[in-house]
Amino acid sequence: MHVGREVDRAELDRIAHEEQLHEARQYAFLLLSYKARTTSELTQRLTRKGFSPDIVSSTLQRLVELKMVDDAAFARRFAEDRVNIGHKGKWRVRGELLKRGIDRKQIDAAIAEAPDEVAAAKEVAQKYLSRNRRLEPDVLKRRLYALLARRGFSLDTIRTVLGGEIDN
Repeated sequence: MHVGREVDRAELDRIAHEEQLHEARQYAFLLLSYKARTTSELTQRLTRKGFSPDIVSSTLQRLVELKMVDDAAFARRFAEDRVNIGHKGKWRVRGELLKRGIDRKQIDAAIAEAPDEVAAAKEVAQKYLSRNRRLEPDVLKRRLYALLARRGFSLDTIRTVLGGEIDN
């Protein structure tokens, strides 16, 4: 570009499209600088920002090519962190991944690779028991069962942690 050069409509549209694409990529980079995000989350944020569907699609395609967005890897890391660090059960992790727009096949693979949830459930139970020893055993068991169920642990895991004493 230089002063005095005439620009036709097609050239102007191409420049505007490239500028929009650049802005969308910069916004996506900004979002990814804060935390890892799924394709679905980025699509929602870019759309909410006002970018057109073709700009959003092109931006996400480029981010996938650069390996900056990978839903399968995100799901694996998320599941491992939620079980090990967040002390959540696999059912809860599955629900959180569904909310984030991850494909069911990728979720199943991530859950299968996630660490065993029994250790996390035992840690939650020990912490709860240390603070609530004064309760009657039946009340304690019922409340601990409810806590573990809210955290998304399976019935088998809860039974294992509570010593197999809980019946349906």
